[in-house]
Parts: sequence; C-alpha cells; structure tokens
Amino acid sequence: MKKSRFTKLIAVALALILAFSAFSAVTAGASSAYPFLESDNAIGIIFSDLVDTLLRFILDLFAGIFDNGPGFVDQGTAEELASQNFYSGIGTEFVSEAEDDAQWNLGYANASLIPEDYDNGEYYIGGYIDPTNGFTNVVEGIAQIPGLGRDDMKVRAIAINDGTDKGTVLFATIDCIGITNADIKDIRALLADFAADNNIVAINVASTHTHSCIDTEGLWTRNIAKIVSNGIVSGTKADEELQQGTNPEYMAFLKETVADTLKAAFIEMEPGVLTYSTKDIGQDYFQNKNRPSSGQMIYETNEDGDQVFTGETEIAMTDITRFVFRPENEDVKPTMILNIAAHPDVAGLPTESNSGREISGDYVFYCGQFLEKYGYNFMFFQGAIAGIYMARSATGDGVETQQRVEESQRYGYELARILLSMNLTEEEILADDRLSNIKEVEKNTKLVSIYDENGELKKQFTDYEFSFINYVTTNVTSDEMSFKVHNINAPFSFVSSDVDNTVTVYCEDKVAYEYAYGEDAFVTSMDLYGFAAVTDEDGNVLELFVDESKATVGINSETGVYELNFNNTPYLELELTNIVQKAQHTKLVKSRNGNVYEDEMMPINPDYTVWYEGWEAVEEVEVEPYLNLYLKQVEIPIGNALIEAVGKLNMANYVVITKDDGTYATITEIGYMEIGDQFKTVFLPGEVCQDLVAPNGISLIGKYAITGKDYKSQVACTIFGDDVQCFGLMNDAIGYIVPDNDYTMGDPANHYHELISLGQGVASALTDGLVELNAEIVRS
Repeated sequence: MKKSRFTKLIAVALALILAFSAFSAVTAGASSAYPFLESDNAIGIIFSDLVDTLLRFILDLFAGIFDNGPGFVDQGTAEELASQNFYSGIGTEFVSEAEDDAQWNLGYANASLIPEDYDNGEYYIGGYIDPTNGFTNVVEGIAQIPGLGRDDMKVRAIAINDGTDKGTVLFATIDCIGITNADIKDIRALLADFAADNNIVAINVASTHTHSCIDTEGLWTRNIAKIVSNGIVSGTKADEELQQGTNPEYMAFLKETVADTLKAAFIEMEPGVLTYSTKDIGQDYFQNKNRPSSGQMIYETNEDGDQVFTGETEIAMTDITRFVFRPENEDVKPTMILNIAAHPDVAGLPTESNSGREISGDYVFYCGQFLEKYGYNFMFFQGAIAGIYMARSATGDGVETQQRVEESQRYGYELARILLSMNLTEEEILADDRLSNIKEVEKNTKLVSIYDENGELKKQFTDYEFSFINYVTTNVTSDEMSFKVHNINAPFSFVSSDVDNTVTVYCEDKVAYEYAYGEDAFVTSMDLYGFAAVTDEDGNVLELFVDESKATVGINSETGVYELNFNNTPYLELELTNIVQKAQHTKLVKSRNGNVYEDEMMPINPDYTVWYEGWEAVEEVEVEPYLNLYLKQVEIPIGNALIEAVGKLNMANYVVITKDDGTYATITEIGYMEIGDQFKTVFLPGEVCQDLVAPNGISLIGKYAITGKDYKSQVACTIFGDDVQCFGLMNDAIGYIVPDNDYTMGDPANHYHELISLGQGVASALTDGLVELNAEIVRS
C-alpha cells in the first residue's frame, strides 16, 4: 500500500514538470489553434488556454488518485439502468389542434419538505460554501419575517392532461439547489404501479435551484471531513463504504413526500380552462453574472437601414410567463403557473450580518405566499438561468432591511403583483391597494423636511408621516401619464396664490403647510370652488389640490376622462386631459407651535421605484386543449475531472459510465413540450446558458468566444423557433451548461461556471440530442 501511494506521488511530481515544459509547445502551436491572433483578445485567449491546460492536468491527476465510486458502471449496465423508470411522454406524434371532446384537466398539490428534526445538526443548507463557517452549512433554523410567518421548503406538483386518451403528465418542482436523475428515478419507482394503473405517461421533477434549502445533492455538507474520509478509503482501496454526500434518511423522506404529492395532484384533477399571458419585464429584474462573452447581441439600424451590432449585449430571456388554470368547479382554487429565469440565491448568501444557514424558499416561496392570499395555487418552473440572478434594485428600492430574506420577500411579492396585473391597466392596478401597495409607496416617496422640530438635521426620515394629506395616484387614459391629487380633508383648508406661486394649507386659522413653486410652474386658483391647479407654461396640470368639502375628482365612465366636479356648482365641470408628472416643491413653510419656519425638502427615498408606472397590459388568451410532449435520453461526456472526483468520492448520486478508453460519461434527459398553440419549451437538465436557447447569442460566434471558434451545433431557437422557452434543471441537475466553444477553466474570474459543469462537450451533446429528438417528431 505504501509503495502504491509513493508511486502516485512521484507520478504527480513528474506530471507537473511535464505540464510546465509543455507550455512552450502550446504557445508555439497557438497560431494554428486560434484563427484570429490579430484580435485584441488574442493574448488573453492564449493565456487562458495555458491556464486551462495546467488546471485540467492537475485535476486529472487529483481525480486519478481515487478508484471509481459506487455509481460507476460499464456502458451496458448504464443503458439498462437508464431504461428503468424513464418515461418518454405522450410520444412522437404531435397534433396541431384539439380533438372535438378535448378539455384541460389539472390537479394541484404541495407539501412541506422540512423534517420535524430539522435543527438536530444533521441537515445542511445547499447553495454556498463559506470558509467562515468551516465549509459546513449546518441548518440553524427557519427564516422568518415578523408579521409574515415562517418560511418553508416545498414541493409543488401539478397533474395535467388534455382530456384525451393520450395520458396524464405529472410535474413536481422542489425547493432545492438541485436533484439528480438517479434520485428522480427513485421517485418514479415509488410511483411505478400508480402510473401504470392511471395512464400516467411522464413524471417530470425539477428544482427551483434555491440556495437556502436543505442540501439534496450532497455537495454542501461536511465537505472537508467527507472528502478526506472518502479519499483515504478510495485512495488506499480500503474495504469500507464511502459516506454519502446527502443525508440518506432525509432523501428517503423527500422522495416519499414528492411521490405522495404527485399522487395527490393527480387525484385532485378537475376540468377547466387554461389561459396564457407573457410579458417582457425588461432588464431591471435580472442581474447578469454570465461570462463576458455571453448574452444577446443588441442591434441598431444604421443610415442604410441595415441592422448593425452595437458591441453591447443584454440578458436574452427577460419574459415572465404565466398560465392560469380556472376549474369549472368554482369551489376549487385556480392554479397560477410561473416560468421565469432568475437564481433564488439571496436568502442563503453568507454575509457579515447573515449566516445564510436558515431554511428559506427565497423569492419563490414569497411569490407563492402572496398569490395564495389572492386565492391561487402556485406552481413554478425555473428557466435558463446560467449566470442570471435576481436583481434587487428594482424591488429593493433602497429600503432598509434587517434580514437578507426580506430582499427575497420584496422580489417575490413584486413578481406576484406583476403576475396578477399582467392583464390589468395601470388604473385597475391602482384601484387595488394590494397590487399598487399604496401605503408603502406613500411611506417611501413623500417629501420630508431635512430638519427636525428643533431645527437639527434629521438622521432618519422613515418615521415621518403626513397625517392629513392623502396621496391618491391615478392615471389619465388619454395620454397614459400619471398625476397626484392631494385630497385635503376637513378641518383643513387652503388658499392659493398665482401671484407668488404658492398653495397654503390651513388648519383652522394656522398655517399647516405652504407649498412654493418655481418660475416654471403656474398656480391657477379657484378657491371658491375648492381647487387649485399647478400647471406648466403649456397648461399641462402638474399638481392638483382639491378640497373634498367643495369638489371631487372622478372618472367619467362614458368618456374615460377624469373630471373635476364642483359640489356647489353642479353644472360646472372641467375635463383634465393634460395631466403630466407631479411638480416638485422648491420649499415648504411649516407651522410649529404657531411659528412659521422655512424648510428645505428632500424625497424620503430617492431610489424608490414603482413597478406599475407606465404599465402596459398584455393579452390573456385561452389555450386550445392539446398537449404534446416527447422526452429522450442522451449520453453526455464528463470532461471535468473535478466532477469526476466528486463522483468517485460518492459526494453526489450520479450514474457514471466507465468507457473503454478510460473516459467517463453519464446519461441524462431532454425533452420538448407544446401546450396548445401558445407555448413551446425545451426541457434541459441544468443551469442553461441562454445563448443555447434564445436568438443572437454572442458566445456562439468564434470572434467573441474564449476559444476563437464557432459553436458547431444548432441551438433551441434554430431547432424549434425563436419563441421557444426553457424549463431548466428539469429531470436532472448537471451544473452549468456552457457552449463548447466558449468553455475554459483558465479564466475562473469570468468563467467560474465551468468549474461547476460536467465538461466542455455537454452543451453540444444536449443540443445535438434536441436535433435528433425533433427529427423523430411526426406532426399531424
């Protein structure tokens, strides 16, 4: 045994020497490897290639120390295992219209995946490894926001069919970092008899990729201890079993719970109507941490009318997609289904003030919580996320939070509001305080004095309240511009002056507030009728003050325009057709104990945004009841020796094929689904680079890729059309899926994704598989 280990150490040393001596050969051959050495990035490409070569060499040596793990099998055994508990879906015969008696049927169920003994020290958060916690993410508790209750880690499930004899399809989405195909097949085994008895043709299990739930992959437990222990056993060929990465008792509980929840969804199926809406919510809700050479190319039209690449890129898939199933039985809750691409990664991130070791479903949980209060079941499908994260700027709004999970809550609630408002106008959103969140808007957008009652500069403004002015934001249909009406309630009154451009608010005989405007604004006062208007030089109304004892503002249901109605003069009406954004006051005079002081004003939170400003509703369409789904298994190479070592050390539950040439591979699943004529999506088994799905991916072009070469395979949009979507982390979790031609391990600062990927040939193996899958489909 000692001789064997000593020999390996000598081999490692010799190999390192050979690796460094090989540098000159690599550099000399670079001109033939890279077709564009005249490029500004040529030196960077060569350098990353050198580092890539060295790093791969070292990792190969490291992985080579260990024997094959318990999940390693030969080709024939792997194919036999792959055939077990695999469902190909409805089949290759795709229809293009519904049968005469077709109708959507859908059932829903969910369950908690938090065990009763979650705090016993044997459970770990999956998602981040941090040296400050000793690389052990032991669960410390369950996240909780005061007033909102405790978080949860859930499985959500739906069963769906189109009312024909083609069979029922089951879907489960688990709040977790990822779940492997081998574990998914265990879930299917628990359902095998049930599926056979009930014509269930597919059982699909996905993950939300939440970074703050119990580890279901085995990579975030007592890593150092397990790697050392398993490494010694494997490297010395000791006759001992390797420890599993995951908690086996917990995984058994999870699998049984997921299987039971899928059964429950099937049992709860009801006939009903399915509708579809989709809206591009823009770049503000997504943070792009992709490789610099990734993203959708931005074009502009030049003088000749040609589309020219600007040199800039952006996130490709910023749509939010929503299905709503409304059962015929009104006593049964409708189900809302969301597909969006953003890592739920905030709650679990270790920081100076946050250990990240409390269980949380992140924004997915809070989105569901909000929708459930509105009376909906909630189902979630993650998209092509690769390096796409949730961006909190649009929803964080600079509002101070005490816990990181509060940022997840803000993001989730805002997504829920958007989902509920997709078919509403801004006017209709404002009519619902839960959607417009008017109280929070008031609290975070008002102007406040920079001084306190003693004339001192204020340190905080969060507790300052306008006690008698009720801000009501409305919308003018004709020009879609917003304005604010100040409804002054008795006993307050006001006097306006167009001489010095002021509007003064009185409480009895004392000045409460005085608003003063600059030279670019004009005060039109009609105090007798109870209103004062602040306008610009073109007569556009900037701000309107209304004394509710004398006048009211409302919308004319026939014309759709806002009107100012005077109670004392019922025949006098004023149409407000030129409303524009509210003017900013230049100063405020406030009464304190009978004395008047001039104050400078500031917005309480200048970074605060309102998501529905300028909102445009999208159409909700009824989906014709036919469902097409075909799944296929594909073999993909394992070209990352780090992942190879993880498998050998039994840290993750993968079936690994040992090839005759000494390389390794695994078998995973891909799929393609059409829901009526409205929606089509590919199923892919990991964190997918959007360039592999959407049009205009820059990393596919050799000129911009790290290797200087073009991507040789097709991508989803060229196979199935530009409007194809993606369900990522579906039926497996194989890490990042990066285009072969933009793959390097030599630039970890920009290409960290490759370290958590099965290897360089994975993307083309999957997209080539999609090409084969599409060729097998027969359309009628």
